[in-house]
Amino acid sequence: MFKTSQKISYRRWRRKIQIDGLSSALVNSIETISGQKIFIPVLKKIVHESNVSIFDIEHIETLSEASYRINNYDSRFEETPEIPFVAHFSEGYIIPRHGILLDKNSHVINNVFKPREESNEILYNRLNRLMIRDPLLFISIFAPSINTSSNTVTLDEVAPLFPSHTNYYHWLIKTLPKIRYIWWYEEQTGKKVDFLLPPDAPSWMEQTLDLLDVPIENRIYSEEKTCHITNLVVPSWVAHSAEDYTWLKNRILNNISQKEGESTNIFISRSDATDRHITNRGEVKKMLNKYGFEEYVLSELPTKECIRLFNQADVIVGAHGAGLADIIFADNASVIELYGSRYTMTYANIARRLGLQYTKLQCEPVYTDIRVNITNLESAVQEALG
Repeated sequence: MFKTSQKISYRRWRRKIQIDGLSSALVNSIETISGQKIFIPVLKKIVHESNVSIFDIEHIETLSEASYRINNYDSRFEETPEIPFVAHFSEGYIIPRHGILLDKNSHVINNVFKPREESNEILYNRLNRLMIRDPLLFISIFAPSINTSSNTVTLDEVAPLFPSHTNYYHWLIKTLPKIRYIWWYEEQTGKKVDFLLPPDAPSWMEQTLDLLDVPIENRIYSEEKTCHITNLVVPSWVAHSAEDYTWLKNRILNNISQKEGESTNIFISRSDATDRHITNRGEVKKMLNKYGFEEYVLSELPTKECIRLFNQADVIVGAHGAGLADIIFADNASVIELYGSRYTMTYANIARRLGLQYTKLQCEPVYTDIRVNITNLESAVQEALG
């Protein structure tokens, strides 16, 4: 068991250094390990024994000055019966580098997403990073109020737009639909809302905002430690409905032209990721080539090109990961998802809501990677091609 854990750590560590660089990989690893083993348990005890209140999304409607539930919202996931809403606070604070929200009394607003248990873990991870990187600012959260200083900027009508994790899936699927809710709020109130975004936003965040026609003047990237918001607008969880996905798909595809000659059978490579590499990738490619598949590393392409690929695809093959998020742009496609020791219904749910044909294919786990059974994959491809 020790040897297995050691190999898993070494493989991921080596790839993380290659992707993020030694310094970034080292800092992130120290934060993760120290947080899980030391700081987060201590942090939970501090919160429990202090006067700090953490308001979950279910309580925000009653605590805010006003809330607006989305009208005629009928296409919901059955596991999310509540209708999404937008809440308005007359005053609040945002710590942009860590995605932490507070009301005017310095109560933490937990607006990540549901269920509560998962969102609480993400919130504690954010507080843990803040505690390690800026302990003085962290301490100020537990004071009666945030101390306004030279490191604080005041903004007016602002909504936070922070993904729970900085990867493409959490941004595209769990964050961008909130823009729809905010724009609906603007229609109801006649107010204009700016979006506060992570100060170190990756390029794909910018590119998707461009494709959604979010005006540049409505995007704020603050380098200040805290932002004092005189009118804080807080969108609720994303309902993950076909209605939201269709809105996002149509809005973005409206700004992307079709391109002749693109491959309609695509194989999504994870050669740029830290885990879930396909150890027999050469064999997989050789088999898929017989059926006209082309391999793509999505991080090497502009976001617009990735979306176009998925939209024009007939069959999509790929290991579980953020790269499959673009299946929401597919039309009548078949999706074959490869997975190892762990499986989640994430992409099966998206495919089902959008009417896509979906097949899951379990593969042999090789530490954090997978080995694909070529015969099983070929059978799945043949079935998808009809």
